[in-house]
Amino acid sequence: IAEWAIEIIRWSSRNWSDRVNQTGSRSFIEKRSKTVEKYVREARSYITRARTPRLSKVLTRGLMPKSILTSLCRHISLKDLEDTLNHLTVSDILATGEVEGIEVVWIKSEKR
Repeated sequence: IAEWAIEIIRWSSRNWSDRVNQTGSRSFIEKRSKTVEKYVREARSYITRARTPRLSKVLTRGLMPKSILTSLCRHISLKDLEDTLNHLTVSDILATGEVEGIEVVWIKSEKR
């Protein structure tokens, strides 16, 4: 078997493993956490939801305005969303703050 074929199989296995890890969850809480983390990680893809130039600017930087996150998570109760954000913040996965007067959330490991 050619080396390139082996490399393709390894690459494919890694990618599928990563996808399963991102979407697989053992509980409702873990599923909710992964959903919120996904929305925050993909903040730039929600730029069309920005209603003001300030929100667009924040999203362009990869920061998720809490107002847009709340809208995206409308299927999660506000209390559960706050609990999830607190859990992810305490776990050093997310960070929160205020930028240009807008409350935002971002992935802590990524530079902004």
